[in-house]
This record gives sequence, structure tokens and C-alpha cells, in this order.
Amino acid sequence: MLRLKFFDYKCNDCGNIFEVVIENNNTTQIKCNKCGSENTSRVFAPVGFTGATGNNGSSSMDSSKSCSGTCTSCSGCS
Repeated sequence: MLRLKFFDYKCNDCGNIFEVVIENNNTTQIKCNKCGSENTSRVFAPVGFTGATGNNGSSSMDSSKSCSGTCTSCSGCS
């Protein structure tokens, strides 16, 4: 069975953030699609769902918060 996973990576050399599709846990070296560097890091990119509600019926997502893609400057993951 073919399993696709989508991950965001950041190039530590040029700063480019790009998405990588990995098939069946194939962990080949990830290269930046802008500069070709192999000096990359996987970044956390939370998935949000609109219309999600908690037990009290209010939205569980705060639309005034957003994710910058890096946890050091994050203002909206919690």
C-alpha cells in the first residue's frame, strides 16, 4: 500500500521553506529546491481545521493567532 506523508523543511543556508512528499517512509537526503543545499531541517507546521468546536460550542481555534512556521516566534499554537 502506497503511503504519502507531507513534511515542511527549511533550508539552513538560504532560509527557503518548502514541502516534501515522502512515499512509504523513504528517508533519502532532503535537498533545498531553491539552492540545492542538503543542510535542511524539518519544521513543525500545525494543521488547522475551520469550524472545530469544543465542548462549550465555541471555536477551538483562535483566529487572531497564526503560526509563523518556527516555534521560537510562535504566537498561536496553544
